[in-house]
Amino acid sequence: MSSIVRPVVADIDRIKSEVHRQTSLCQCSNKYDVQQIAEGRYRFGGSQSLRLVRILRSTVMVRVGGGWTALDEFLVRHDPCRGNRKKRVIYHTRAFKGL
Repeated sequence: MSSIVRPVVADIDRIKSEVHRQTSLCQCSNKYDVQQIAEGRYRFGGSQSLRLVRILRSTVMVRVGGGWTALDEFLVRHDPCRGNRKKRVIYHTRAFKGL
């Protein structure tokens, strides 16, 4: 018999507030959609798949494949607004190295 591990209530509130904080950083007119579906389960963007979200060592983590990645790193990879910002930073960094 397998038991379902549910996050502690305090962790659920911390996860909600961190997800809200991270998504509110987006200043685009077409904001990246993040929906809480159930405790510890979120839908990111237009994807139909659900992602597990939990706290590990005081960092909000998102389940990716067989491992976990930090929420901010996940958003950099999946939110088009943040992804473009990262590309611009890499481009400018390379341009300054050439000077």
